[in-house]
Amino acid sequence: MFNLDPWPQIVFIAAKGKMTVVQYVADCASKYTSAIPTALDETIIYELDQLLHEKLIAFSDTVDLDPLHDRPRN
Repeated sequence: MFNLDPWPQIVFIAAKGKMTVVQYVADCASKYTSAIPTALDETIIYELDQLLHEKLIAFSDTVDLDPLHDRPRN
């Protein structure tokens, strides 16, 4: 069973095929106005790995901006 706790949910919702993992980690880090959490990159990579393992996301070598992927399936 997979539970969408805050971090996995944040990472899952942001998985839109527009950024690389490095760009996504940098984007998340840029949102902090004070100190960036020490393990932020490790946390994001861990959550991505979990989502990949559960087959909820997939990595791609190409950008996929199909707006149908932002809609729920019927």
